[in-house]
Amino acid sequence: MKRNIKTTRALITVLSLKQAAFDLQVKLSNLSSSQPSADIHSTLSTVEDGQDTLRFQATSVGNSKASREAAEVLEILESIQESLKLWRQEYPDTSPVKIDNSEYFKNPGDGQNTPTLIAYCLALVSRVFERTAQRGATFVLKMMKMFGYSLATLGGRNLNAQQEAALASIPESIERLEKKFNLDIEGVPYAVCPDCSCTYPPSYPNGPSSPTYPSICLEKKALSAPPCGASLLSYGKPIKVFEYYPFFDWFGKFIALPGIEEYGDRFCEAIDQHQTVPTDKVNTADGRFVHEFRGADGRLFVRDRETEGRWFFILNADFFNVEGNRIRGKASSTGMLAMTCLNLPLEIRNDHAYLYIPGIIQGPQEPKAENAEHRHYLKPLIDDLLVGYMRGVRPYATHRTHGDIPPYSRAFRIALAAVLMDFKAARPHLGLLDVTSHHICSGSCDCWHTSGMGRTDYENWKPIDDEFLRKGAELWRNADDVKDRGPIEDLYGTRDSALWQLPYWKPSCQGVVDPMHTMFLILLQRYFRDILGLDNPDDSKRKPKKPRFRFAFYHDFVPPPLLASLREVLMADLSRSMNYHSAASVGNIHRLLQQPHVQGQEDDLRNALMHSSGDALAYVCTDLQRLPANRFAKDDMVNQLMLWRLEKPLDPMVAAKIDSSALLKRIQQVVREAVTPSWMTNPPADVGLAKAGTLKADHWRRLFAVHVPLAVLSLWRETSPLASPDAHRMASVVDTTMHLSCASLIMTKRSLSLERRNLFRHLLRLHVLGLRQDFPGWIFPSHHLAFHIFDGMENYSGVRNCWCFPFEFTIGKLQRIPNNHIPGQFERTMLHSFCKGATFRQWLMRRDAPPILRYCLELVDQAYNYYHTPMTPPTASSASSSTADDVDSTESEPLTAAFVGYDVGSPDSKHKIPSPPDLTKLVGEEPTECYSRVPGSKGYYTIPKQGATGNSYICFQSQGKYQPGQPWKAGQIQHIFRKTSTAQLQVAVRVSQATNVAHPFSDFAENGFEAAMFSTKFSKDLEVLNFNQIAAHAARWNLTDELVAVVNLCMVSRLCERVRTILNIEQD
Repeated sequence: MKRNIKTTRALITVLSLKQAAFDLQVKLSNLSSSQPSADIHSTLSTVEDGQDTLRFQATSVGNSKASREAAEVLEILESIQESLKLWRQEYPDTSPVKIDNSEYFKNPGDGQNTPTLIAYCLALVSRVFERTAQRGATFVLKMMKMFGYSLATLGGRNLNAQQEAALASIPESIERLEKKFNLDIEGVPYAVCPDCSCTYPPSYPNGPSSPTYPSICLEKKALSAPPCGASLLSYGKPIKVFEYYPFFDWFGKFIALPGIEEYGDRFCEAIDQHQTVPTDKVNTADGRFVHEFRGADGRLFVRDRETEGRWFFILNADFFNVEGNRIRGKASSTGMLAMTCLNLPLEIRNDHAYLYIPGIIQGPQEPKAENAEHRHYLKPLIDDLLVGYMRGVRPYATHRTHGDIPPYSRAFRIALAAVLMDFKAARPHLGLLDVTSHHICSGSCDCWHTSGMGRTDYENWKPIDDEFLRKGAELWRNADDVKDRGPIEDLYGTRDSALWQLPYWKPSCQGVVDPMHTMFLILLQRYFRDILGLDNPDDSKRKPKKPRFRFAFYHDFVPPPLLASLREVLMADLSRSMNYHSAASVGNIHRLLQQPHVQGQEDDLRNALMHSSGDALAYVCTDLQRLPANRFAKDDMVNQLMLWRLEKPLDPMVAAKIDSSALLKRIQQVVREAVTPSWMTNPPADVGLAKAGTLKADHWRRLFAVHVPLAVLSLWRETSPLASPDAHRMASVVDTTMHLSCASLIMTKRSLSLERRNLFRHLLRLHVLGLRQDFPGWIFPSHHLAFHIFDGMENYSGVRNCWCFPFEFTIGKLQRIPNNHIPGQFERTMLHSFCKGATFRQWLMRRDAPPILRYCLELVDQAYNYYHTPMTPPTASSASSSTADDVDSTESEPLTAAFVGYDVGSPDSKHKIPSPPDLTKLVGEEPTECYSRVPGSKGYYTIPKQGATGNSYICFQSQGKYQPGQPWKAGQIQHIFRKTSTAQLQVAVRVSQATNVAHPFSDFAENGFEAAMFSTKFSKDLEVLNFNQIAAHAARWNLTDELVAVVNLCMVSRLCERVRTILNIEQD
């Protein structure tokens, strides 16, 4: 039978592939170890590149009659692969990994007319963001084509050549359009063991569309344990899948985008400009880590980079309910990994167009932390990051070098700078013990045992020994039996983690405490709901929460010994002889001695102490200077501790009595009545009640920045005109509350000097000490972790550079992606939909995009709630500039040189209004331009007639440029204008009249809460101000018909000399 033309061509192609494979085999067989090492590496690289190309071509042969010959080619390639493995064992490849990203330099919109681009956008938006089925999106394309034809021929006209070309460029199917835009990704589907979560990469002996896997899991829980043996497959398909989007594939697309390489280089140049680590922390380049991090060669990673590029990334991970937070309880828990690039300026860093999602972890249950199962999902990513650090990568081209410089010219090296997660997620991913263990610190310092949660002596805390943790992880991983891991966990506080594959991994520095979860969602929320009792206090069915521990008094014991270190003199001798249980007993003894006891029931305490080890008793006796003289037994030490205890208070400490109902009503009143700018995320007016729903982190942040301070000061300060009858006894509670609020305010400042960072820790210390006095027992592990936010500021600059707001926003985006809700399928839908949306928006955001696409981008971002700042060409300043990234707010926060409100953007002509007569009279001539609103450093400045009244209230200084720390005034903008077309913008303001009435609102100005009281009346005359005299917007609350409290919302606080003195004394 005569072969047809296609079969003949296929056979000719396969024969040529077979000959090429033979040639590679001969080249490899001619290698000899006697040849120069450089020649051997060159030959091996050539053979590796050739076999990859041949394998792809052989597996792409679709003709069935040529399949046998194609299989022969694959057999030859497998033989070559085995030989390569043997050679690479002796001559490992240390050259940068080549990334072929040549396909990403085509702009699908080049040469297309505007109507064609609109049709593309309409069809792709329906497909990518609305998850319209292929047939539906194809229908949209065809209808757009029909609409264009109908419109162009309306009235009997004929199509011209340009119209015909525009319609012809609209494809007939959405598949062709998606392929044209290169939207989809090629993930690697790992098979996941349903029992132990071990992941298995696919192999492709039968072509790229037919992955194969082992049939059963061979993972061992311990070295001597039998294999897991669970079935991985059902009818030849994996029972559970983890699809990994390879990092190098993403990085190749990332580096091909316009401006990205320049931003990366500018970031490194910003680091080069500093001979020492900057003291003031503003931008990411000010952090200590990026200055001191070293490469695989031992030299500084950035400063000694020569011609190579350097890239830093932050890893986030968490589990969430895919159905959204409105459904209570995690009926199904799905995980997500994500990475953001630190080299990018903050204003674009967290845009989803530049976010990398390695994969979505299938639920419905989370991996088992006790078996360190999270490491299996991290391993593919960490493998790539290790190669990116040790060998580096060499893409085909970047957007800058494409077409001008030979391919694969520049190498880049990549490092994981930090792991940023909430407390619960960080523990298993970092390989640390659960949050309920005695190892309360998340790998940052040597503090441990729950008895030390309330410690405030942070000057004495030492960083955890990273090598100690690495050794513990290694011992855990290599344990012969599962039961052998218990003592290892007790002693080292760690399990295994894939992060330990990275030779530079140091959890003491790189395991960052997330400020958002720690401060806003735990400390602020629990203080409000549990400690102050503001969670629906009038509900008769409500059972107030009680503290976990009860205290009769607090004593600052010497902490339990950490077995990784040595103590001095006798303490050191005891530490050497202790095991974990005796060391833990020290903390338990501390807890026992501080508990309340009933007179005459001393035997209960004695019996409890007798169950402690002798070493632990001796340790505590030595600390209290109660060690018996001469030879002594266990009874003697217990007797001494009993005598010491009976000298202390026996009754439980009493918490401060507060009127929770009155306080909640005052807070709700402030929320209802306070006038704030539109960019502020105000909490619900019925906050504290069930109908208010679940408050977000930004709600808690704003609540404690404005509403709680105003309510507490107005209710419980005697100088307040609205003080309650019990205000005279609430001074301590007010201080405890305000120290927490001020710590939160200081933490979120845009510029963090050393003085300001020290003030943050000092305020946090005062708050914890206040809790011990006013609300004994209400101390959480997060109080300890909050002190380590200071370390994150030092290593990674301001918290805006390193908090979880953007990551949580991304989780919300994933939850809103339409899917079929079938586990094992919707995870893939989420990953691919997100990546398609990112690629589509990258096209819309191109700097060379026509105006119609920029307008389409605005529409897409508004419709689908994307945070977006237009990407501008990078400069030395823009690459290191920092922008507030408060993803729950309605406005972005561009940064100014001095971090105050006088940065005003160009006004929009659509907000131009006629000049009012009173303004002409004020300035002596009719202004050239008047506006109803102009963009400011945060939100908009408006005149009151435009409805957003809160945006018209400001704080300012009458003379000269605004200087933080100096007295300020309050007022309301009446007019925004410029006298001539070239003059600077100015505002005409009615000034709030001063009052001599005593008030409490300025009591904490030195600590960051700047507020004052004014008359509700405004001056009759207008005052003209330049924008550099304005501090920021103001929040206003009318206490009475005559008095108003005004909060200065400037992001810069004033620090008085008294606070500096306090901090200097502490440091001395």
